[in-house]
Amino acid sequence: MRITFPAPPPPRDPCSPSPCGPNSQCRVVNQQAVCSCLQDYVGSPPQCRPECVVSYECPQDRACVNLKCADPCPNTCGIGAQCTTKNHNPICACPPGFTGDPFSQCTPQRKHWLCIMILLEICNQEIKDLCSIEITCFCL
Repeated sequence: MRITFPAPPPPRDPCSPSPCGPNSQCRVVNQQAVCSCLQDYVGSPPQCRPECVVSYECPQDRACVNLKCADPCPNTCGIGAQCTTKNHNPICACPPGFTGDPFSQCTPQRKHWLCIMILLEICNQEIKDLCSIEITCFCL
């Protein structure tokens, strides 16, 4: 008489179904489920979440962009404009001495152009005495 034993059941996958929760991944280590948050998610399983969903979850100088706290300024303002962040919002402004629409382009104010042109004209005439000293220009 021959005794046969049933084949052992295949090893159970500890990650199926996943015990990790949303926004997480499960991997098998030494036949145990090991959970971790997906890339770009923070926390610990089963509490994995994006860094932010709304801007108030970020520092004041950052905004929630694609579920991450980021500087909202890049590519926001026009040519020559300065960008600062206040309460999560980018604020565009033309720097001192410039004018225009900070969302499209800032250009030097006309009085400064006149001042620069006067100085250039003086120096282009090669009046070395004037160009070699510090010149103070007052624009009207």
